[in-house]
Amino acid sequence: MKNIVRKILICMTSATLGLSLLPSAALASELPSDTAVTEQPSAPTDQASSNATKPSDNKDSKPQISAAEAKYNSAKKAYNSAKSARSKAKAALTKANSSLSKEKKAVKNKKKYAARYFVDSLIKDKKYRFDAQYNRARKDKDGNKISKYFGKNSKDKVLLAYNKTNFSNTIRMLKKCNNLRKSEGVKALKVDPELMVLSSISAYISRSYTTGHAFVTDNNASMFVVGENLAWGYSDPFKGWYDEEKKAYKKNKDRYAAGHYFNIKEKSYTVTGFAMANPDNSWLVSEQSFSFDDEGSKNAMSVGDFEKAYNKYLKSGINSQLNKAKKAQASASKAYKKASSKYNSARDALLKLSQPKLSGKAGKKSVTLTWTKVTGATNYNIYRAASQKGKYKKIATVKSAKYVNKKLRSGKKYFYKVRGYRKVSRKNIYSKYSTVKNFKVR
Repeated sequence: MKNIVRKILICMTSATLGLSLLPSAALASELPSDTAVTEQPSAPTDQASSNATKPSDNKDSKPQISAAEAKYNSAKKAYNSAKSARSKAKAALTKANSSLSKEKKAVKNKKKYAARYFVDSLIKDKKYRFDAQYNRARKDKDGNKISKYFGKNSKDKVLLAYNKTNFSNTIRMLKKCNNLRKSEGVKALKVDPELMVLSSISAYISRSYTTGHAFVTDNNASMFVVGENLAWGYSDPFKGWYDEEKKAYKKNKDRYAAGHYFNIKEKSYTVTGFAMANPDNSWLVSEQSFSFDDEGSKNAMSVGDFEKAYNKYLKSGINSQLNKAKKAQASASKAYKKASSKYNSARDALLKLSQPKLSGKAGKKSVTLTWTKVTGATNYNIYRAASQKGKYKKIATVKSAKYVNKKLRSGKKYFYKVRGYRKVSRKNIYSKYSTVKNFKVR
């Protein structure tokens, strides 16, 4: 197929289009919160209120404050480390999930489009296999810009030519082509796997008759394809390409209008490719490419041998491909589970809030509460009850680790507990309640 330079002549009929580069043929072609309990209604004189107070001037409290601060800083460092670990674990999980989805799709495609992998198995040079040819076809002649004929799901649509029904019909059409050539006294064409790949891509690009022979003329496919026939809407394109055009040619001798007919019977063509598909669920597109190889194609084989090799592949060769795909899927699944486990552990470490340690001091008609800071907590809820086991009512929510409960009844004992929380994805994540502490107001 190398070093072929041919003049392109294009002819189009209302339903078919043929193309030939031969000079002698005219072609058409994402933790539950604990529930706060409420206490019995307090007497009006027990109304709670909060007020910021100045730090205690008690000198004995300084070492305790320093130790608490050091403990908090250590906890904060651990929290930030856990936060970073969660972020990395989440990214790894996302990547693993993407890989798993990709491998699952590969298994599915190897079952659904077995013919694509069969054709690839016949092509020795990887640069002429499906993926390489598809990627090349997506670029225009300058080799840089993505071709206007391709979109996000184009590859899946090109693969339609390889589903079981369409590929079986393709083999049937290849047989018919050679029967017609025989009736014309012309040697049978061999099937070239490389041209089969090109035909499947061209059938997609030419899904609209207005596109014509764009694959051959716009994507440099002419270095492989010498002649091309296209048809839309025919379950058997040879009715238009051969029967109708032969009849018309005998009547009016218009060789240009019979380009498909002459492509089919062209003696110099030795290899062919064929594809049938319905990319846009509209017209069925049929594409046949013709060429010859001065050195003889090492991949080419008779239609009979091609069909036998395909049937053999469906019985045994596909199992090898499926086993490889399933092994890759199992590996991706294992990686996903590992990443998921790491992410859950990192997330749990981040969401775990330590238990605050409550302390306080009773004053005149007031109680000053302080507690250890909880790493990661943004707010603290303060609860009060009239007895150790009484009903606790939330009396305040603060951001600092200190609260002054004022306007209390002198001589009465009050019981308190505190817990911290933070909001994660619109949910409150709570720490454990502090140990209950009681204070008798002066």
